[in-house]
Amino acid sequence: MANQIQILLASALIGLAALPAGATGDRAPEVMGSFAEQVSPNKTRFILMFDAPVENLTGDDFRVTAGCSFGYLEVQDATAEVELLDCP
Repeated sequence: MANQIQILLASALIGLAALPAGATGDRAPEVMGSFAEQVSPNKTRFILMFDAPVENLTGDDFRVTAGCSFGYLEVQDATAEVELLDCP
C-alpha cells in the first residue's frame, strides 16, 4: 500500500513543474515535503508543503495515473491538500 501511495504521489506531482509563479516572484514554489493517507478504499489524500505561498493552483495543474480521478484540491498559503479517487 505504501508503494502505491508513493507512486500516486509521484504521478500527481508530475504536473507541478508547470505551476505559475506565486509570491516568490518569477519562479514557481517548490514542494518541500509531502505525506499521504488512504482515507477510504477509494480515496487517497495528499498534503503538499511548498517553500512559499502558492497562487493559482488548480486541478488542471495535476496529471493523475490512468484509472484515477481528481477529486478535490484546497490551497492555503504554502500547503495544498489533494484527493484522488478510485485509483487501482
